[in-house]
Amino acid sequence: MRITTAFGVLMLGATATGCAYSIGAGERCDPPAGAAPSAATTDALAQMYARYAGARSYEDRGTVVEVYHPDDGSAEHTRRIDFETAFDRATGSFRFEYAGEKTFSDRHVIWRSGSGRAHRWWAIQPQVQEDDLDDGLAGMVGVSRTTSRTVPSMLFGAAGETPRDRGYAADGEDVAAGVPCVKLSAHRDENVSTLWISKADHSLRRVTSRSHLGGSPMPEEQIARALAQMPEAVRAELAEHMRKPHPFVVESTTDYAPVFDRPVDAKRFEFSPPAVADRPY
Repeated sequence: MRITTAFGVLMLGATATGCAYSIGAGERCDPPAGAAPSAATTDALAQMYARYAGARSYEDRGTVVEVYHPDDGSAEHTRRIDFETAFDRATGSFRFEYAGEKTFSDRHVIWRSGSGRAHRWWAIQPQVQEDDLDDGLAGMVGVSRTTSRTVPSMLFGAAGETPRDRGYAADGEDVAAGVPCVKLSAHRDENVSTLWISKADHSLRRVTSRSHLGGSPMPEEQIARALAQMPEAVRAELAEHMRKPHPFVVESTTDYAPVFDRPVDAKRFEFSPPAVADRPY
């Protein structure tokens, strides 16, 4: 495992908590004092939340592509993950999965057939574990680039914050994968996040962001949590690396291909873990 690759992945513990990465991760991004959300912003967000909260069923497949630009001029690093979601409201069945490149977080799946507790499997810890669905999805936020929370939180009606809470403002119109969209952007310091919402059906089609991160060493508590998930052989080197600041800019594009209110094959809510995890170390 190359230390630079591992560090780039682990830094997502920090990026996932920034407002530039999620509409539902719990971080507030307040607009300037005295600013009020426009009617267009209020309507676009309300319509998007309602579209997901009222969906009888939902499926998507999507991608996240991130490009890291280190401040010190060293080589850029690009990472991609693929993800998919399936949900049936009548039964409570749900599945979310992401798969990345050959890194320590290569594949992570959470699923349930019916309501109740869920099952979770991760390539780095290849045993099936029982988990609360909310807790399991929350635990995947960083490594999934918040895709485990953004849409699921809206499907389960947990993304009802006001536009003022998020600081989004109307930012024109554009086209995402051929779909005409309204754009809403939120700014904080050097960070910006933009939601691309379909004009036709109010679905979320794209999230783009640009953030400046890594200017401070990682907190010791966060380092300890990250190291606990890593092989013993690389922990000392990783710890030394994470205790130094490594500022960088990360540009992220998340694309969604949503399908609403169509019957979902029951097999989508099943998962059989591989007999031997394809681990990269």
